[in-house]
Amino acid sequence: MTALPLIVGFGGINAAGRSSDHQAFRRLIMDTLTPSETARTVNQIGALIGLGPDISMNEAQAQHVLENTLIRRIHPDWFNPDAVPLNRLGHTKETSSIWLGPLQIPNALPVGWSVGRKEGRLTEYVIEPGDLLKPCTRRLSVQAAGMAPTGFRPDMFYPSRNHPRTLQLALFALSDCWLSSGLQWHHIKHHIAPNQVAVFAGSSIGQMDESGFGGMLKSALLGKRTTSKQLPLGYPQMPADFSNAYVLGSLGRSGASMGACASFLYNLHNAVDGIQEGRYKVAIVGGADCPITPEVIEGFRAMGALAEDQGLRELDGLGDTDTPNYRRTSRPFGLNCGFTMGESSQYGILMDDQLALELGATIYGSVPTVASHADGGKRSISAPGAGNYLTLAQAAASSLTTPDDDVLAHETLVQAHGTSTPQNRVTESDVLSRVAQTFGIDQWMVSAVKSQLGHS
Repeated sequence: MTALPLIVGFGGINAAGRSSDHQAFRRLIMDTLTPSETARTVNQIGALIGLGPDISMNEAQAQHVLENTLIRRIHPDWFNPDAVPLNRLGHTKETSSIWLGPLQIPNALPVGWSVGRKEGRLTEYVIEPGDLLKPCTRRLSVQAAGMAPTGFRPDMFYPSRNHPRTLQLALFALSDCWLSSGLQWHHIKHHIAPNQVAVFAGSSIGQMDESGFGGMLKSALLGKRTTSKQLPLGYPQMPADFSNAYVLGSLGRSGASMGACASFLYNLHNAVDGIQEGRYKVAIVGGADCPITPEVIEGFRAMGALAEDQGLRELDGLGDTDTPNYRRTSRPFGLNCGFTMGESSQYGILMDDQLALELGATIYGSVPTVASHADGGKRSISAPGAGNYLTLAQAAASSLTTPDDDVLAHETLVQAHGTSTPQNRVTESDVLSRVAQTFGIDQWMVSAVKSQLGHS
């Protein structure tokens, strides 16, 4: 009999807070909560960001929690969106000079340089007229993002040793996940063989901040040294490696499948297949991305993919000097102009159904199937393909036990991709509509959490 993968733990961190205990979910639906549940949620987020565990009665602190969660203007804790460093290329018409220390001297003097005076450890270099890079700053046209709650410092929970932020979030998320399960890892290991465990987790674009690939790629241009950690800690599979090394100590299968924003889905597919085929008894699935850096934002902006201030002003009929509503930059299926970057790390524990019952694990749900298809032939890599229709149709069909089953029509919810780009607004709507028609669904509940959390 095929094993059923059961969800026995989940956890993570995103712009709404911690995932375990449904805390982030409660932040999303705060307007519908009872006063006691609202206070509980505010207190939990307050503890997370260092304000203390009992702040709901303090109106100013409670408001601070609300204003510093979900999508909002980029906070200086990440970077100053009004003064992003860059170099401008110019040309000098006169001779200039710079003073350098021993460690700053080029191995070979560039053409047009000559040695001038010496003062102590400093040496003057005279430069002939020519091209010159001048450090300056500029204001980003993208000002909002879905950041983790302001004040949340994952590096404070363990000796982070200059780990990239993505890996810090991954370790916090996995720890949060185990907390939700109520299980002890050392106890589980007594019931399974070492090769019956798998960890599938990764980062879709790697670690792009100063401590990872980002710092490595720009260090020379900024006159800095590349460190020994920036390259290895930048690899996209590092969330899985860190999960094994710092939390699990697992000797089982480990790896990551990369697929842009479908990376978590691909890793989930690996885990479900392995449990159903009897290769794994426990599979940890995770993902982590912290793309809120000036360079990554500029890369997506250059594609025309992000919601920029001017586009938001045009949508809302604002003047050129008016400030957009940074809470409403992400608008899936509405009039929109691009998506909003978000950071997040989420983990889940899947377990063979027999083992879960044997251990008395809390069961949050199950994953009977995972559907994912390639797009097929198309003219543009960013355009939709036939695989989208097959994927949703297969997932929908998996919920039916008999041909006349009405569960799909009346008891299911679609958590849509909902990126908030004009193209996705049209193409995903068509996919949903055609699949609904195929299965005879007149009304289908559709939601898209990217409207509150951003795109991670």
